[in-house]
Amino acid sequence: PENKNLAEVIDSLAKNAPVPTLPNVDEDLPPLRNEARFLGPRRTFGGFLNARADVHYIAGEYTVKYVQRSRYILWRNLAIPVLLLLVILPITLITPAVGNLPAGILTYWWLILGGIVLILLASVFLTYANYVDDVYILTNRRIIDINRNFIFFFETRLETEYKSIRDTKVKVPNILERFLDIGHLYVETPGNSPDIILANVDHP
Repeated sequence: PENKNLAEVIDSLAKNAPVPTLPNVDEDLPPLRNEARFLGPRRTFGGFLNARADVHYIAGEYTVKYVQRSRYILWRNLAIPVLLLLVILPITLITPAVGNLPAGILTYWWLILGGIVLILLASVFLTYANYVDDVYILTNRRIIDINRNFIFFFETRLETEYKSIRDTKVKVPNILERFLDIGHLYVETPGNSPDIILANVDHP
Protein backbone atom coordinates (compact mmCIF):
# COMPACT_ATOMS: atom_id res chain seq x y z
CA PRO A 1 0.00 0.00 0.00
CA GLU A 2 1.09 3.53 -0.68
CA ASN A 3 0.00 4.53 2.83
CA LYS A 4 3.09 4.02 4.94
CA ASN A 5 1.18 3.52 8.21
CA LEU A 6 -1.04 0.87 6.63
CA ALA A 7 2.02 -0.93 5.26
CA GLU A 8 3.59 -1.01 8.73
CA VAL A 9 0.38 -2.44 10.22
CA ILE A 10 0.23 -5.17 7.56
CA ASP A 11 3.92 -6.02 8.13
CA SER A 12 3.36 -6.29 11.89
CA LEU A 13 0.32 -8.56 11.39
CA ALA A 14 2.29 -10.79 8.99
CA LYS A 15 4.91 -11.62 11.62
CA ASN A 16 4.52 -14.88 13.50
CA ALA A 17 3.45 -14.26 17.09
CA PRO A 18 5.06 -16.53 19.70
CA VAL A 19 2.67 -19.26 20.79
CA PRO A 20 2.27 -19.30 24.59
CA THR A 21 3.33 -22.57 26.20
CA LEU A 22 2.36 -24.15 29.49
CA PRO A 23 5.06 -24.65 32.15
CA ASN A 24 6.67 -28.06 32.67
CA VAL A 25 7.02 -28.54 36.44
CA ASP A 26 8.98 -31.79 36.02
CA GLU A 27 11.95 -29.99 34.49
CA ASP A 28 13.44 -29.28 37.94
CA LEU A 29 12.85 -32.82 39.26
CA PRO A 30 15.46 -35.59 38.79
CA PRO A 31 14.65 -38.11 36.02
CA LEU A 32 13.30 -41.50 37.05
CA ARG A 33 14.68 -44.88 36.13
CA ASN A 34 13.39 -46.30 32.82
CA GLU A 35 12.10 -42.85 31.89
CA ALA A 36 13.36 -43.44 28.37
CA ARG A 37 10.91 -46.36 28.06
CA PHE A 38 7.94 -45.06 30.06
CA LEU A 39 7.39 -41.33 30.22
CA GLY A 40 5.29 -40.15 33.18
CA PRO A 41 5.18 -37.77 36.13
CA ARG A 42 8.52 -37.47 37.90
CA ARG A 43 6.97 -36.89 41.30
CA THR A 44 7.32 -39.97 43.49
CA PHE A 45 5.18 -41.25 46.37
CA GLY A 46 5.74 -42.93 49.72
CA GLY A 47 8.52 -40.65 50.95
CA PHE A 48 11.81 -42.54 51.13
CA LEU A 49 10.24 -45.44 49.18
CA ASN A 50 10.20 -43.27 46.03
CA ALA A 51 7.27 -45.22 44.58
CA ARG A 52 6.37 -44.21 41.05
CA ALA A 53 2.79 -43.53 39.97
CA ASP A 54 1.42 -45.98 37.42
CA VAL A 55 0.77 -43.23 34.89
CA HIS A 56 2.18 -43.28 31.36
CA TYR A 57 2.19 -40.15 29.25
CA ILE A 58 1.62 -40.20 25.52
CA ALA A 59 3.92 -38.45 23.06
CA GLY A 60 4.08 -34.72 23.72
CA GLU A 61 2.39 -34.93 27.13
CA TYR A 62 4.01 -33.43 30.21
CA THR A 63 3.13 -32.28 33.71
CA VAL A 64 1.88 -28.71 34.02
CA LYS A 65 1.01 -28.66 37.72
CA TYR A 66 0.69 -30.83 40.84
CA VAL A 67 -2.29 -29.83 42.98
CA GLN A 68 -2.31 -30.78 46.67
CA ARG A 69 -5.22 -30.61 49.07
CA SER A 70 -5.25 -27.55 51.30
CA ARG A 71 -2.99 -27.67 54.35
CA TYR A 72 -6.03 -26.81 56.43
CA ILE A 73 -7.21 -30.41 55.86
CA LEU A 74 -3.89 -31.74 57.15
CA TRP A 75 -3.98 -29.58 60.30
CA ARG A 76 -7.63 -30.49 60.90
CA ASN A 77 -6.93 -34.23 60.64
CA LEU A 78 -3.84 -33.97 62.84
CA ALA A 79 -5.48 -31.85 65.54
CA ILE A 80 -7.02 -34.67 67.63
CA PRO A 81 -4.04 -37.09 67.71
CA VAL A 82 -1.59 -34.23 68.38
CA LEU A 83 -3.72 -32.85 71.24
CA LEU A 84 -4.03 -36.34 72.74
CA LEU A 85 -0.24 -36.72 72.54
CA LEU A 86 0.24 -33.39 74.31
CA VAL A 87 -2.05 -34.60 77.09
CA ILE A 88 -0.81 -38.20 77.44
CA LEU A 89 2.95 -37.59 77.23
CA PRO A 90 3.11 -35.43 80.40
CA ILE A 91 0.86 -37.91 82.22
CA THR A 92 3.13 -40.77 81.12
CA LEU A 93 6.25 -39.02 82.43
CA ILE A 94 4.95 -37.29 85.56
CA THR A 95 2.45 -39.65 87.22
CA PRO A 96 4.86 -42.54 88.06
CA ALA A 97 7.31 -40.09 89.58
CA VAL A 98 4.66 -38.40 91.74
CA GLY A 99 2.74 -41.43 92.97
CA ASN A 100 4.24 -44.31 94.94
CA LEU A 101 2.97 -47.10 92.68
CA PRO A 102 3.97 -50.77 93.09
CA ALA A 103 6.39 -52.11 90.50
CA GLY A 104 3.77 -54.37 88.87
CA ILE A 105 1.20 -51.61 88.46
CA LEU A 106 3.93 -49.25 87.25
CA THR A 107 4.92 -51.73 84.55
CA TYR A 108 1.35 -52.04 83.31
CA TRP A 109 1.03 -48.28 83.44
CA TRP A 110 4.04 -47.81 81.18
CA LEU A 111 2.85 -50.53 78.79
CA ILE A 112 -0.65 -49.09 78.41
CA LEU A 113 0.39 -45.48 78.01
CA GLY A 114 3.35 -46.44 75.83
CA GLY A 115 1.01 -48.38 73.55
CA ILE A 116 -1.37 -45.42 73.33
CA VAL A 117 1.53 -43.11 72.46
CA LEU A 118 2.74 -45.47 69.73
CA ILE A 119 -0.77 -45.71 68.26
CA LEU A 120 -1.10 -41.91 68.23
CA LEU A 121 2.33 -41.49 66.61
CA ALA A 122 1.39 -44.05 63.94
CA SER A 123 -1.88 -42.17 63.38
CA VAL A 124 0.02 -38.90 62.89
CA PHE A 125 2.44 -40.53 60.44
CA LEU A 126 -0.28 -42.23 58.36
CA THR A 127 -2.41 -39.08 58.29
CA TYR A 128 0.53 -37.09 56.95
CA ALA A 129 1.47 -39.81 54.44
CA ASN A 130 -2.08 -39.98 53.09
CA TYR A 131 -2.17 -36.20 52.74
CA VAL A 132 1.15 -35.97 50.92
CA ASP A 133 0.36 -38.82 48.51
CA ASP A 134 -3.12 -37.59 47.56
CA VAL A 135 -2.32 -35.53 44.46
CA TYR A 136 -4.06 -34.16 41.40
CA ILE A 137 -1.87 -34.03 38.30
CA LEU A 138 -2.67 -31.53 35.55
CA THR A 139 -0.92 -32.29 32.27
CA ASN A 140 -1.20 -30.40 29.01
CA ARG A 141 -3.83 -32.97 27.90
CA ARG A 142 -5.75 -34.29 30.92
CA ILE A 143 -6.52 -34.25 34.65
CA ILE A 144 -5.35 -37.23 36.74
CA ASP A 145 -6.57 -37.83 40.30
CA ILE A 146 -4.17 -40.11 42.20
CA ASN A 147 -5.07 -41.30 45.68
CA ARG A 148 -2.53 -43.59 47.35
CA ASN A 149 -3.80 -44.99 50.64
CA PHE A 150 -1.32 -45.72 53.42
CA ILE A 151 1.78 -45.11 51.30
CA PHE A 152 1.91 -48.22 49.13
CA PHE A 153 -0.95 -50.58 50.01
CA PHE A 154 -3.15 -49.57 47.06
CA GLU A 155 -3.68 -46.73 44.62
CA THR A 156 -6.82 -45.43 42.97
CA ARG A 157 -6.73 -43.26 39.88
CA LEU A 158 -9.28 -41.29 37.85
CA GLU A 159 -8.50 -39.30 34.74
CA THR A 160 -10.23 -37.37 31.99
CA GLU A 161 -9.06 -35.38 29.01
CA TYR A 162 -9.83 -31.68 28.82
CA LYS A 163 -11.82 -32.18 25.62
CA SER A 164 -14.22 -34.45 27.57
CA ILE A 165 -15.04 -31.86 30.22
CA ARG A 166 -18.67 -30.73 30.01
CA ASP A 167 -18.84 -28.35 32.97
CA THR A 168 -17.06 -27.31 36.16
CA LYS A 169 -18.63 -26.26 39.44
CA VAL A 170 -17.23 -24.99 42.72
CA LYS A 171 -18.81 -25.76 46.08
CA VAL A 172 -17.67 -24.40 49.44
CA PRO A 173 -19.00 -26.50 52.36
CA ASN A 174 -19.01 -23.92 55.15
CA ILE A 175 -18.27 -20.34 56.15
CA LEU A 176 -14.81 -21.15 57.56
CA GLU A 177 -13.65 -22.72 54.32
CA ARG A 178 -15.10 -19.79 52.38
CA PHE A 179 -13.06 -17.45 54.59
CA LEU A 180 -9.94 -19.60 53.98
CA ASP A 181 -10.73 -19.82 50.23
CA ILE A 182 -10.99 -23.61 50.24
CA GLY A 183 -13.54 -25.68 48.36
CA HIS A 184 -14.40 -28.54 46.05
CA LEU A 185 -14.00 -28.28 42.29
CA TYR A 186 -16.35 -30.64 40.43
CA VAL A 187 -15.20 -31.54 36.91
CA GLU A 188 -18.20 -33.02 35.10
CA THR A 189 -17.84 -35.27 32.06
CA PRO A 190 -20.55 -36.64 29.76
CA GLY A 191 -21.86 -40.20 29.57
CA ASN A 192 -20.29 -42.94 31.67
CA SER A 193 -16.99 -41.13 32.14
CA PRO A 194 -16.26 -40.63 35.85
CA ASP A 195 -16.51 -37.10 37.21
CA ILE A 196 -13.41 -35.85 39.00
CA ILE A 197 -13.72 -33.97 42.27
CA LEU A 198 -10.77 -31.85 43.35
CA ALA A 199 -11.75 -31.88 47.01
CA ASN A 200 -10.57 -29.32 49.57
CA VAL A 201 -8.19 -27.43 47.32
CA ASP A 202 -6.97 -23.86 47.77
CA HIS A 203 -8.45 -21.16 45.52
CA PRO A 204 -10.91 -23.56 43.80
